[in-house]
Amino acid sequence: MVPPPSPPPYRDTRLFKDAGNNTGRLPHMLWEILQRLGYKKPPEYCGTQVTYEGSEPVWKVQVHNFAPRPLRGTFEVGRIHEAIAPRKTFSAEIRDAACQACMVIRSRYRQYFEDIEYAYFPQRASGSTYIHAEPVPGQGHAKFKKQVTLTTVISRELDSTTEELGFWQEKYEEAMKTVRQLK
Repeated sequence: MVPPPSPPPYRDTRLFKDAGNNTGRLPHMLWEILQRLGYKKPPEYCGTQVTYEGSEPVWKVQVHNFAPRPLRGTFEVGRIHEAIAPRKTFSAEIRDAACQACMVIRSRYRQYFEDIEYAYFPQRASGSTYIHAEPVPGQGHAKFKKQVTLTTVISRELDSTTEELGFWQEKYEEAMKTVRQLK
């Protein structure tokens, strides 16, 4: 006998869009970086609030970067970047998505960053979990070198924590599924 299909893992979903203007410094940094690359339209943050059965609502956010389409005189989504893990608030998830986008763009267009203030911003290849920051050339300023190193270490540590939390979230969801089956 074939068991009935399981219900979806959530009971409610809501979609929101935001420009990220009131969510902290990272969305502004992303917009500054995109402008340096020639983008004319600010990114848009698309978030879905999901409530899984037996848990509090969480947010999942993507940032959409709009590339110009000159022949049409319009803009189309050129690239989508996602936050690493669901968060409790929309604004925290927007900051995470902006941070991921900044690092991927920094990696992808590294040649444009050599002489600007974002030259030492940590970078991550698209689809990778490895964070890299360019070493400060020459002797440089010792405090600045240490700050770049510290930023890289903290970013890697946060990614490691995110992975671990994801593992425990999966374990929790499995346990909740078992509890529901036992009822």
